Amino acid sequence: MTDGLKTLTNGSKGKAFSLGLSFPYDWSNPDIPDDALIAGVLSREIFEDICIVCLHFGFDRVSSVFQAMVDCGNVSFAVSQIPRMLRNIQEGFNRENG
Repeated sequence: MTDGLKTLTNGSKGKAFSLGLSFPYDWSNPDIPDDALIAGVLSREIFEDICIVCLHFGFDRVSSVFQAMVDCGNVSFAVSQIPRMLRNIQEGFNRENG
């Protein structure tokens, strides 16, 4: 994605850009709450972006946002790839922390 596409309509660069995410999740709201940004990342199911938000906000917080999405019916746990992705990320964190 080009730098120009990551620039918000008001000319500023949002959280998605500063985190290096592949999609401008906050293009319409540069003041997006962190949990809304995390939910947006989870809803697109882009593994690299999920890894980035887990590193930045913490695995537990990202997992909590996902569980809230499931509880609210915003995502079907049965068809989502997110649980597998989160397990793989957690396994990687555990290996790194030893």
